Amino acid sequence: PLLKSAVILPSPLTQTIQSKYLQQFHSLVDITKSMDL
Repeated sequence: PLLKSAVILPSPLTQTIQSKYLQQFHSLVDITKSMDL
């Protein structure tokens, strides 16, 4: 829900938050893969 509401707002700040969120998400996925969960 949060991400969807962020997509609706076309502001540079929102895009920055989105990219940071995506980076954290991908790093989380990498950690999970390395942990073999």
